[in-house]
Amino acid sequence: ENKTIEVELTARQAGALTIKAQAFADGGVRAEIAEQVLVRRANLKVEVVGSKVKYAGTTSTYQVRVSNTGNAPADKVQVAAMLPLEAKFVSANNGGRYEAEQAKVVWAAGTLQPGADRQFEMQCTLQAPGENRLQIVAMGERDLSGSAMSATRVEALADLKLEVRDPQGPMPVGEDAVYEVIVRNRGTKAAEGVDLVVFFSEGLEATAVQGGSHDIGHGQVMFKPI
Repeated sequence: ENKTIEVELTARQAGALTIKAQAFADGGVRAEIAEQVLVRRANLKVEVVGSKVKYAGTTSTYQVRVSNTGNAPADKVQVAAMLPLEAKFVSANNGGRYEAEQAKVVWAAGTLQPGADRQFEMQCTLQAPGENRLQIVAMGERDLSGSAMSATRVEALADLKLEVRDPQGPMPVGEDAVYEVIVRNRGTKAAEGVDLVVFFSEGLEATAVQGGSHDIGHGQVMFKPI
């Protein structure tokens, strides 16, 4: 007589696994058998390449590569790129979808056969000075996951522009003429200790100045550091 007993097992690791069965009975009767089972599993590897240093307000490009280094297909692979704080999304290739609420870009990579890879590219504008981190996460069926991170140091700079608005048309001798001097910082960092000096040609002298602490000299106005 014989009986069949079914046991359902779940492999927790890849590679060659040994399954043993033993039977015992009264009188010292004993029998055993062993079987080897080769367990295949996919493995997701994520790589990302980006700029090491950028200036605030400039666009940074990131190259993302997701590969299956395992020995089984990786199904329904999704790739997500989490943007750094204050970064602004610009573009993404291969159907990348930007989700503004979570500030991330998502790609559907589909099925990756063993040894296969997919490459993606995205661009964003970095705003926050300091280290900006882009986090990449890939996930697939059967608890597959992989991640990588790229750090970009963002430098902020001041960028001063000077503009002078002079009177329109000729002015009568002896009548006051108003000149407007505009100093504008077009950069992404505060400009500290700005020195401003206004010079006049012969025949012009400053009579009144507004806009900041200053000293009026012969043919010039010197403002205190701004």
